[in-house]
Amino acid sequence: MEISIADLHQVFNTNFVEEKNGNVTIQERQKKATLTEFSFTHPKFLNFDSNNIDKINRIFEKRS
Repeated sequence: MEISIADLHQVFNTNFVEEKNGNVTIQERQKKATLTEFSFTHPKFLNFDSNNIDKINRIFEKRS
């Protein structure tokens, strides 16, 4: 089962997550990071607003 952007918009504000295509660059801001920039191209991906991503990190943490 594939999750659609419409499904995510039922959970998250429409400004928080959007569907994109093309190029994206991710920049790491931590000073100790060994990889500080990563770029890729993909026909379809989800973009989460980086200003709010820390608020949902708990969802992605490993649970025992």
